[in-house]
Amino acid sequence: MNQSDSDDGEVESLSKRKGRLTAWEENIPLLYTFFIQKNLDWPSLTVDWIPAHPGGQPGPTQASQGQHPVKLVVGTQTSGQEPNVLMVCSLSKGDLDNCGDQGGPVLRVESVFQHEGDVDRARAMPQNPDLVATKCIGSHIIASAPPIATYTMEGSVVPDSFGFAWSPALEGALLSTCSEGRIALLNVELGLSPNSRDDDDSPATASTLDEAPPASQTSYLHSRGQSVNDVTFFPASSDPHCFGSVGDNGQLVLWDMRLPPGAAAVSRLEAHSGAAVNSLAFSLLQPYSLATCSTRRSIKGNQLRMIHAGHVGSVSDMAWAPAGSWAEGMVASVSDMLLDEQDEEMQGNVMQIWKVDAT
Repeated sequence: MNQSDSDDGEVESLSKRKGRLTAWEENIPLLYTFFIQKNLDWPSLTVDWIPAHPGGQPGPTQASQGQHPVKLVVGTQTSGQEPNVLMVCSLSKGDLDNCGDQGGPVLRVESVFQHEGDVDRARAMPQNPDLVATKCIGSHIIASAPPIATYTMEGSVVPDSFGFAWSPALEGALLSTCSEGRIALLNVELGLSPNSRDDDDSPATASTLDEAPPASQTSYLHSRGQSVNDVTFFPASSDPHCFGSVGDNGQLVLWDMRLPPGAAAVSRLEAHSGAAVNSLAFSLLQPYSLATCSTRRSIKGNQLRMIHAGHVGSVSDMAWAPAGSWAEGMVASVSDMLLDEQDEEMQGNVMQIWKVDAT
């Protein structure tokens, strides 16, 4: 994911960026019905909401319309300076009218798990929210929470970019971005039993990709020679056969898996002019509504009615809150800041949770 500059293509000075951020902060009460920010010690390239258990079954990730906390997962990118971790955060409802004040919603880190390598992406499995898959260059790791076992995925497709996504409708189906602008549709076998861990704390390791030949793994081409940064399925309520992808070419591509791979790209749109697009997410409340985030510190959406401009660094990832929870309609987003841009008055390594005022 490449770093870029201001929306008009010119280099934006630090003082100009401070002024833009100050103007945005003054308008928070007018633009949002909910907004909180958590400063992070290390950059996070990923954020995802952990959905409730299917069918409302009780469990550690259960979130209902009541006061039950909703949960998110974020990771660290320490570049080897410190051990990396995967963090599960909880957001309690509190009094939404007192957002940012005493008695308002509280965001806290609930648990921390060691992670081998930078956490480039983390995604909770829709059919089993206790399984959180993470991606680092060259492999996927599937870890349960609490981490009873860890699986390193190996197979004929070796990913070298960040994007991957579980299918909300087809259990075990997983899209993964690969080299040369390609996207692989994989079938992940989760029925393997991990090795016993009763006698030690070492993680179990197993191959979780089907051992089928590469020809059985469908491949789609986003853009030849350019990185594809993220991919995600349409919500199960809209069309489980379709997905979207974004990349360094600034395009949003919509795909239909019922068509042959060479003809599956049914629409190509410009998402962020002249900027790399880092992530996309479909709304769980409004079919065919989506948002994208880019290196130009902004988040755009066809139903957001505005551009979220609260980040001072490249927006790495974003996710919509689960439908049916008290947080539905909220968006979580994370950003980082390059070392040469650091300023004591501007915090670039942040997670923001916000909801646009629909009035």
